[in-house]
Amino acid sequence: MINILPYKQSDSSRLTEIVEKSDIGIYVITSPTNRKYIGQSRALHARKGQYRRGEILHQKKILASINKYGWERHSYKVLVFLKEDISQVNLDTWEQFFIDFYRDGGYRLMNLKE
Repeated sequence: MINILPYKQSDSSRLTEIVEKSDIGIYVITSPTNRKYIGQSRALHARKGQYRRGEILHQKKILASINKYGWERHSYKVLVFLKEDISQVNLDTWEQFFIDFYRDGGYRLMNLKE
C-alpha cells in the first residue's frame, strides 16, 4: 500500500501544515529549457538547498543545467508529500511513476536513467 497525504494545492494553509508534518516526497525541477528532473527525498527542504548550493555532484545533467543557467532560473516543485513511514520501495515506486508520467507526456528528462 502506498501512503500519501491528501492536500489541495490551492489551500496554502493546509499545504504549510503538511510540510511541517512531512519532509518526504517526490519533486520536479524544471530548467529554463523546460527539461525536467524528477527526484525523491526524505528531507525535501535540505535537498532543495543542496541543489541551490550545487552540492549534487553525482547528478551530472541537472548540475550542468544549474551551472549554465543558475539556480534562480530553475523552478522547484514538490509533486507529492508522503507519510514519514513510507518504505523505500514505495518511495521508489512514486518516483518512477512521475518519471514515466513526464517522459510519456513528451518532456525531456535530466534524470541519469534516461
